[in-house]
Amino acid sequence: MLQANRKNCEDCLPYEPTHLQNWLSDIVELLLTPIFRKFISSKILARGEKIVDNLLLAINFFSLDKYFRLSEINPTAAIFIVAGKNRGIEFQGFENVLGYSDYFRMKVGKRYFDFEKLPRAEHTVKNKLALQVDDKWVVKRELTKAGLPVAEGKAFWWFQKNRALRWARFFGYPLIIKPRRGSLSQHIYFDIQKETGLEQAIKKVNRYSPVFLLERFLPNLSLFRVTVVDGEKTHLSPRARLWNGLGAQNQRNSLSPQQDCSLARRRN
Repeated sequence: MLQANRKNCEDCLPYEPTHLQNWLSDIVELLLTPIFRKFISSKILARGEKIVDNLLLAINFFSLDKYFRLSEINPTAAIFIVAGKNRGIEFQGFENVLGYSDYFRMKVGKRYFDFEKLPRAEHTVKNKLALQVDDKWVVKRELTKAGLPVAEGKAFWWFQKNRALRWARFFGYPLIIKPRRGSLSQHIYFDIQKETGLEQAIKKVNRYSPVFLLERFLPNLSLFRVTVVDGEKTHLSPRARLWNGLGAQNQRNSLSPQQDCSLARRRN
């Protein structure tokens, strides 16, 4: 049975997944995929992650388990999986030598699809740019091209910690740090006021991903989610704030619960 390793990620309580597969996925997407994107169709690119997953399964780096407990997985993924099972969809969870990961495989009819937390219709995508929607740096660049306002910021790899700190000294505080890729607000830390807090936040965000984004923190903003279907239909809806007001007596040189808007804090 798929078991959570309680030493894997203390910032993702209560289910604490290992982020090894997320690291591998980010490295492949940012270093290898761009090389092939110029020559390969978006339909084949969309299958790339599944090919990598199958290779890792073949060498027993990962295994698949259908007997995972819903209490051990991401709550958002659990909601989707329950709804899918009610419709006859089969699910398996990826497990590696370090424990549980947030990746799943579902069987719809005779077809299999791999996904992280929530699936996307990547197999139907015709626009290659749409395949990079999880890359916040790419999205920021495209919004800028379209003349839309974005928060000032810069992307860094995990080994560029000192460069990020120097950039922050030049740019100024307060800052927000987040993984460059991914969603669901995991390992995002905001209202960072001093370098000591930023050093701690970089360490935490790098547990989740090898790449991160530093941006100017803009308080008191209205949050909205924009959903685009098939590149045509657009839906705009307000989004609940990701923090719950804890940590009012905030130590500005460290991270308080108020500054951590990862999923663990949203569940309080």
